[in-house]
Amino acid sequence: MQFNTPGKYSNMRRQEGLRFQEDIWDLETIDNIKKKLELQRPKIEELFDEEQLDEALLGALNKTRLFCAELHDKFKKEILDLLATYELENKPIPKKILDFLSAKQLDIPSFKITYGPSAKQFLETHGFKNKADQRKIVLIFQLPKPLAKFWWKDNDKTKKSTIEWGEIYKDIMPSVWEVINDYELNKGLNFDRINSFYQHDTEPESYHYLWEISEWSKKDKTTMDDLIKNPV
Repeated sequence: MQFNTPGKYSNMRRQEGLRFQEDIWDLETIDNIKKKLELQRPKIEELFDEEQLDEALLGALNKTRLFCAELHDKFKKEILDLLATYELENKPIPKKILDFLSAKQLDIPSFKITYGPSAKQFLETHGFKNKADQRKIVLIFQLPKPLAKFWWKDNDKTKKSTIEWGEIYKDIMPSVWEVINDYELNKGLNFDRINSFYQHDTEPESYHYLWEISEWSKKDKTTMDDLIKNPV
């Protein structure tokens, strides 16, 4: 679906349900979307009291916070690069993508950091009984919707009139694993995945990835082969 211009108002009115002609000028411009993206802060929520942690776990917590902030910035850059690619190639940007980007905080991933009883409760609620190690932090990562819901839709599973969210997913997700590999190799964090491959919950308050987070020391450092991740 091509981006609508004011000259296509009658068609747009049928598609979007606009009631007044002046509504057309309320649509976000690409420049405004870019400015909003650049100003957005990481969406990180902590579901436990920091006083529960001993000194060792506080170190892991602080690194986890830095990881979330860095991944937020990386993800945001990939979205901005996606817009730049459309503009560079003079392609019309589908309105569904513009809506996706302009909605409040739906264009960035969300992070929840939890520990102890709150981690156990979350995991058990989502079908992961006896998975929470009481000595480790649990990091919950969720994609922005509709990526969270339609990450699997690629060229073979979508109609030409719909957004190929799976293609956007494939373009963006390598950045997640780049940041994870950097933190595992160079910054002392282990990411032990809890959910299985292809096991994701598409609800906004659920998860795309679940990790147990811990710190490693030099004597615990694993080989490169052990750090290869499957992003599915």
